[in-house]
Amino acid sequence: MNSHRIDRINSMIRNEVSKIINENIKDPRINALISITKVKTSKDLSSSKISISLIGNDSEKTNTLKALKSASGFIRHNLQKNISLKKIPSINFTIDETIVTAQRITKLINKHKIKKAD
Repeated sequence: MNSHRIDRINSMIRNEVSKIINENIKDPRINALISITKVKTSKDLSSSKISISLIGNDSEKTNTLKALKSASGFIRHNLQKNISLKKIPSINFTIDETIVTAQRITKLINKHKIKKAD
């Protein structure tokens, strides 16, 4: 399957899953400040890895991830109704730590600049 088609599928899945989470899932464990940062679907459409970013402490992140994993069947079922694909991939959620890592690196750089200036 060509990469352009996979990119379109990833985009469709990202938009639909975001809509489903915001409009259809009422689990109190899910943090309101959640965003889908990346979707990576396998070439055979057997699975999609969905990376999420959210604001909160480790316990809130863990609870949100557990809630999303338990709702993955519901999300997949809704995807099947809203996206016209022969095969809807299984869904796996992961937390995207890119923002946290970038903040740590920025702090280290700034700390180094301050030490160098002294």
